[in-house]
Amino acid sequence: MEEPAEETVAGRSELGDAGEERAHEMSATDGEDSRVPAAPDVTYDATLLEQHQSETTAGGEGGGERGARTSGTAKEKAVRFKEEVTGLEEDPPIARGEEDKKEKEEEEKDEWMDILGTGDLKKKVVRDGGGVETRPTPLSRVRIRTKGQLDNGAVVDRHSSIPFTLGDGDVLQAWDLSVSLMEVGELALVRTSPRFAYGRQGRTPDIPANASITYELELLDVQPPVDYATVTEQELTTLVDRKRIRGNELFQRKDYELAVNSYDKALKLIDSYTGEHESEELPPAISDMHVRCLNNLAAAYLKVWNNYDIIHDVIINTYACVSCQVE
Repeated sequence: MEEPAEETVAGRSELGDAGEERAHEMSATDGEDSRVPAAPDVTYDATLLEQHQSETTAGGEGGGERGARTSGTAKEKAVRFKEEVTGLEEDPPIARGEEDKKEKEEEEKDEWMDILGTGDLKKKVVRDGGGVETRPTPLSRVRIRTKGQLDNGAVVDRHSSIPFTLGDGDVLQAWDLSVSLMEVGELALVRTSPRFAYGRQGRTPDIPANASITYELELLDVQPPVDYATVTEQELTTLVDRKRIRGNELFQRKDYELAVNSYDKALKLIDSYTGEHESEELPPAISDMHVRCLNNLAAAYLKVWNNYDIIHDVIINTYACVSCQVE
């Protein structure tokens, strides 16, 4: 009868502290239904991980790759244990990255205004202006600061001040359409497709064909439309010459229809001036500008070649159009 007691003592000495802890647990649950498992502790995953790490350290002092593999396995088991207990799965890093990207795209979409609803022209306000009441109206005389950037990072169209008549075709369509939605003092970014910038032709030597451009635009000033009853000769000459130069740029890019539009508007400015000054002769500077615009209009119509009667009338009414060269 004494031998079993010795075996029990020996068994306890071999089990050590772990045996004592087990015996304590058994006594604590004495009288309870052993078939009903205890409620799991959701924080036990950390304890389990520590236990595996201590076992790895104790049993694998060889370290190195074996230790790293054992530690990794313990961590994986701890994560699986946590998922079984809590019913929650950790989001994979890739899924979280895709969600963050989607949220960023949604925020960016909210910041950019799709001016035409086609995605070809977008505007984002960087700095607010002086309020909606400071927005320009059609034919207002505005002044803007510009800086463009191509997709490759090259800077183009950098100007500290450009004056033009809003909605009259004096500048790029991207500027014309965007500035109409800006306030005085506003700073905005404008993304434009080639369609509203330099198109299929581009601009030699700095802008390639079919180039998308991101512009930084600042609306510096807004003035009311021209009053032809009070406009001075110098102011009118400047306005007309601006449209002539714009027409020449379009002509060189082979945008002949837009060139026709610019020359035609230059001539209408002169007609409006003469309509307000019926009793006065056309000043020499304006008369010279009138002839040059007629000459250029005839050359542009010859390129378009869609209205021979108008071309004939233009040529007949100008003495300068001998070879119809743009000047």
